[in-house]
Amino acid sequence: MTTMTKASGAVPHAGGGLFSLIGRLFDAHEAVGRGLVTYLEPLFNVAARIWMGKIFLDSGLARVANWDKQEFLFQSEYKLGLLSPKLWAIITTGAELVLPVLLFVGLFTRVPALGLLIMTAFIHFVVGFANEDYLAPYHYVWMLAFGYLFIRGGGPLSIDGFIKSQRE
Repeated sequence: MTTMTKASGAVPHAGGGLFSLIGRLFDAHEAVGRGLVTYLEPLFNVAARIWMGKIFLDSGLARVANWDKQEFLFQSEYKLGLLSPKLWAIITTGAELVLPVLLFVGLFTRVPALGLLIMTAFIHFVVGFANEDYLAPYHYVWMLAFGYLFIRGGGPLSIDGFIKSQRE
């Protein structure tokens, strides 16, 4: 009778040496990472939501305060086409007023994060193509923050997190 044994591709652990040290360092590194995700990421998530939401809410409030100039901006400076300048002004102002509020409270967080990511990319790559004043390097940071929020969602310190905890 022939006996078969299962062979493992893993390198056996030696009593010490460099591989053992690297393994222990990696385990410690991963333990720190788990702690950061558990305790600091929720705070980072809230900070990202508030920081990014405030930028766009302030912009929306400025648009409302200077409403008489909005149609002119979309007609002469932004030159987006497709829709009328008045409709563009209404859509973008509405988005800048509603989406940040959803971010602040963390309700359906991925929706406002994606909307504001698209808006930022559009400002940078489309409007910036026509007017170099809109090619700001910080737009890349904004897009990364919105990408993070789109991928991770609102986290545990959000309405999304509360709803998720109630459904589990």
